[in-house]
Amino acid sequence: MLNPRRVLLAAAASLALLSGTSSAGVTDPLNGPYPQVHGEMVTGIPATRACTVTVVKDFRFHNTAYGSDAPFTGDYVPSCSGPWAKVVMTMSATVRTGTQFDRIGDVLVGGVTLLHLTTPEGESGETDWSIQRDVTDYASVLSSRQPTYFIIGNQTDGTYTGDFYGTLSFTFYATGARAPAAVAPDAVLGLSPGVDKGLPTRSGGKPLTSSVTVPRNTTALTGEVFASGHGAEEEDWWNAPFACASGGIPYREVSISVDGRLAGIAPVYPTLYTGGYGPDFWRPIPSPRALDLRPYRFDLTPFVGELTDDASHRIDIAVLGQGGCDGYWFLGGNLLVTTNHQDEGRTQGALVSSTGAAQPDSTTLGVQGDSLSDRTTSAHRLVTEGWLRPPGGSRTDVTVVQDMTNDAVDAALDVRATWTWTSSTTRSDGGRSSQSSAYSLLRTGPTWTLTDDQDTSTTSAGSTVTSSLRDTMSTGGPVVGITGVLGASHESWVFSTSTGTCVDHELAAAVQNTVYDKVSDSCTALPLRV
Repeated sequence: MLNPRRVLLAAAASLALLSGTSSAGVTDPLNGPYPQVHGEMVTGIPATRACTVTVVKDFRFHNTAYGSDAPFTGDYVPSCSGPWAKVVMTMSATVRTGTQFDRIGDVLVGGVTLLHLTTPEGESGETDWSIQRDVTDYASVLSSRQPTYFIIGNQTDGTYTGDFYGTLSFTFYATGARAPAAVAPDAVLGLSPGVDKGLPTRSGGKPLTSSVTVPRNTTALTGEVFASGHGAEEEDWWNAPFACASGGIPYREVSISVDGRLAGIAPVYPTLYTGGYGPDFWRPIPSPRALDLRPYRFDLTPFVGELTDDASHRIDIAVLGQGGCDGYWFLGGNLLVTTNHQDEGRTQGALVSSTGAAQPDSTTLGVQGDSLSDRTTSAHRLVTEGWLRPPGGSRTDVTVVQDMTNDAVDAALDVRATWTWTSSTTRSDGGRSSQSSAYSLLRTGPTWTLTDDQDTSTTSAGSTVTSSLRDTMSTGGPVVGITGVLGASHESWVFSTSTGTCVDHELAAAVQNTVYDKVSDSCTALPLRV
């Protein structure tokens, strides 16, 4: 009789050879270790002197999910002098032994959210992974000593026995001949009250509310929203029978409001966590965004003129479309502030108009729960207009237009869904910026395909810079009911800019092993698909 372990190792080794990589790194798919990989990368790291500050190393997260054990709380202490061309945060973690569920985690420095994450769902052997995030935009926070909060909300019991050990560090890259000092916001204000308990849980459409006072010489304002749905809310994209839409609609948006007026909206990306529909789909390559639940960003500049009065103002973060489901959301956010460097006097201005429905339009064709095939269409449009005038300067009119659509078709367990989100800002001084996002999810039997496409364009002083991201993942679950057997996946992550950057990261995996991992400047995806 064949030894199943030898068969699995031989299969992984054969796949490695076929893909053109060495099989020397093949690990036992039943006993590990299990290094996890993902396509997302930090780009544009300069070849200059680097300086690293390690905040904490190998901190043990045992029973931190419900407060039995404390998360890491300490101080970030700066020791790398600026100016900096780029700042990169690295969060690495491992489960040394034991089995563990997919957990939620957060990193906050000075009350500012820098990372919202979920973890791999590990087995009995060692599982490790790392996340890097470009945090240059938060450089103002990192220039001084700050309280730091780092949590992986773990829980152990008779089934889930593994502890997480987490390390958090920041690497600062010096300026150089080809690496000018980064242009970053002048201040960042956190929108995560109750930081000592992690990102607050909000459900039933209840918003997360913060009171903030923005600098009186603010000239531009960007809102960030971190959001993740849990329980029944993990499947907001699914309008199939058995899905939950009671009291709401099978479509979710995150939103940010200023003093009760809707200011920003975005469709939620259909992230599947590493335990979603069985961990075999997501080992060792997770669903896009699963390990780094990066924020949604909104231009709030039309509201600036009404926020610079030295008074406290209310900022609400919420999930639109939710209602009646047995689920909840983790929410948090930040305000990124640009100020007038020439004058500390108040920026004058006003919000001229804000046009848009409070909730998205949504239509479900079919009777949920009584039909094997349903279709949902949704749309939402928001237009905000305002003006601002710094002391001694001229008036600038700012218009922000946001549009989004969703079209989802479910036939039994098969799902085909697409989301679009566009946002554009036009200024009377000639400045323009835009972003366009297109998400898609396709489930056909045991196979999933997810895409995450992002395009940006910024025009300033007559010069335009564009960027493009194409992230596609395909994965097929195991045919045999043994964890990790015969599961296979591929991710293509391609990022390029009009200034010449081109990063192409191709990954392929089978039997819990990475069989192809290559970074190049070809920007041509490999013909590898499940």
